[in-house]
Amino acid sequence: MATTALIIVDIQDDFCAVDGAYARGGLDIGATRAILPTVDRAIQGAKAAGLPQIASLFTVFENENGEALLAPHLANTRPFLRDYGFRVGDCGRLFSREVTAPSHQITKPRHSAFYCTPLEILLRDMSIHRVVICGITANGGVASTVRDAYLRDLEIVVLSDAVAAFSDELKYRALADMGEIASVRSTDEWLATL
Repeated sequence: MATTALIIVDIQDDFCAVDGAYARGGLDIGATRAILPTVDRAIQGAKAAGLPQIASLFTVFENENGEALLAPHLANTRPFLRDYGFRVGDCGRLFSREVTAPSHQITKPRHSAFYCTPLEILLRDMSIHRVVICGITANGGVASTVRDAYLRDLEIVVLSDAVAAFSDELKYRALADMGEIASVRSTDEWLATL
């Protein structure tokens, strides 16, 4: 039985596709698009090794009046999310069309793939002790998920070439920070261990 799972954070069309919410909102999605082939290799490698792959899908929920329920910092930094993107039923909220589909997908309302999601129960029920994490953003969803995995005493690997941020400085600072509690490796280095 596998004791390792691959966690793919927020590789969704609204983040990564040229017609997604972030691109329509005027954000540069070049770095997120650049990691898609590497994330795909990681998923395919995990599948071939019989490891579960669990994707988190960031979701913007709405109140009864159709108003977005956003964390205040997102409402301020990504004002377009008040109007569109990541809604239940929207195609853009789905896992990226450009990457192999993972074995499991979970909905998440905030940065961490653990917060208010079934991830911890899934990992426990599958007897997972090690998580390999990739996705976006290195300093947001990925870093939050890494910290929450650490608090759950999981062994953690971060795939350095399968994470992205909105600047190289943010990415490399986040990787250095995560390196204090996780093993940071390239996707090829990790795949060679399977």
